[in-house]
Amino acid sequence: MGRRLLKVLIDTNLPITYITGRETAPDKDAVGKIVKLCADGKIEGFLALHSVSNMWFVMTRLKNRNTGEFVFSKQETRENIKDFCSIMEVVGADTNAVIAALDNESFSDFEDCLQEKCAITANADYIITSNIRDYQRSAVPAITPKDFLETMAKEEEED
Repeated sequence: MGRRLLKVLIDTNLPITYITGRETAPDKDAVGKIVKLCADGKIEGFLALHSVSNMWFVMTRLKNRNTGEFVFSKQETRENIKDFCSIMEVVGADTNAVIAALDNESFSDFEDCLQEKCAITANADYIITSNIRDYQRSAVPAITPKDFLETMAKEEEED
């Protein structure tokens, strides 16, 4: 009998890095590998519902630095986000979880607290983020994309 699949919630900026191909993002290559693991069914990937609107906001405003033109049309943004959502399951937080997030002062960033609540809803093993510092008090452990891949490699060696 095989090991159960790891469940991971992907923080908002990582799908943006993946879709836009931000060359300056230090986690760009690792994020691509994690998305592939999700697409191949080797891990279960989740995306917080509010991340979808954040992705839309960023992508519909992203401009080419040289030309000043939008990088993505609204249709291209739709298609890119739909493609990403076909790989990741979108999860939300219920009213009680949102109220608990509003009452939780241990997070410096409310959006990160919502990510944690969605990770709990997904029963995620990890929150994969470039910013683990903001998740120090999270009930779901935060891990960088690179560290997650190293953890996966170690687990595969143990099998």
